[in-house]
Amino acid sequence: MKPSEIYNAIRAYKNCESDMCSLKATCVNFGGCTSKSSTKVIDFDEVKNEYCSVNSINPLWKSVDGVCATRSDSLFLFIEKKSWTKFFKYQEHSEKRIVEQANDFCLNEKYSKSVEICRNVVGQQKIFTEDNHAFLFYSDINPNISPLIAFQYNLNMLANTSTAIQMFAVNASKRQIESVTCKKRFFVFCNDFDNYINLK
Repeated sequence: MKPSEIYNAIRAYKNCESDMCSLKATCVNFGGCTSKSSTKVIDFDEVKNEYCSVNSINPLWKSVDGVCATRSDSLFLFIEKKSWTKFFKYQEHSEKRIVEQANDFCLNEKYSKSVEICRNVVGQQKIFTEDNHAFLFYSDINPNISPLIAFQYNLNMLANTSTAIQMFAVNASKRQIESVTCKKRFFVFCNDFDNYINLK
């Protein structure tokens, strides 16, 4: 199956399309960003809740936050959304707390359960190959720019956060992403998400 066909089959099971900015309360309620993603995704928490309810699964499984197909229809993306900006605003700025937060992400469990849900919802166990899907970690800190630029770019939101702490969070996130048993894994800055979808 093509990624778009998988997407459409899941949407037929539970029609809960959203955009990345509205997915979860993180960005909508925090109000720290002026960008707006135009990419439609399926709110996979809603799919998971429906699936667990229909199949009497309690406690509920963990899952990724969203799924979508890339514009070229080459990849089906399992997307996990995390806000470090919000964490920095309300939590202690220590390496210990950042590690604890990152360790609570449970990324591989969310990915694995989400794959299982998709297979069962679509009704085919071999819909995913190593090359037709990817795990995407979506965050409001940029993993690809220098620490100085990252600090300047987020100065208003991260006024009390040192460059070193922010980059420590990037590295802690990367270690968790590496734990995901998916061949293709990406760490994408939220403002780059639409361009990334268009290029893949």
